[in-house]
Amino acid sequence: MSVVVKKVKPYPISCELFKAEGQPGIECDIVKLTDIGFLVRIAPQHKFKVFDKLICQFMIPVDSIFMEEKVKVIKTYHGMETGATPQQVVKGVVSAPPVEKVSTMELHFYELKPFHKETIQNFLTKIGQK
Repeated sequence: MSVVVKKVKPYPISCELFKAEGQPGIECDIVKLTDIGFLVRIAPQHKFKVFDKLICQFMIPVDSIFMEEKVKVIKTYHGMETGATPQQVVKGVVSAPPVEKVSTMELHFYELKPFHKETIQNFLTKIGQK
């Protein structure tokens, strides 16, 4: 009897951030996760300051475990990104590639539940990140 293993891409992980309870969520993507915190890509119109406290909700992909945790903003990064690959730019193949603003934030957990910490560590081991 053969077992079918479904491969799941670990990243990006869809995430929703809430500034306060009862407010609408802000959608973003987790591009790297650790047991300390994570990096998210977020639409540039959303503005946050260092030490802002938020609530995040996301689902661990491999195990499908829902997480809701308190996080705080550690760093914010703002930049521009082109849709072209570096090779296309160097060769001059791309004529006026689309350029868009990109925002990335580093968020750290505070008061992380022990079960969620263990879940994240297991996930990182399964995907070979740890």
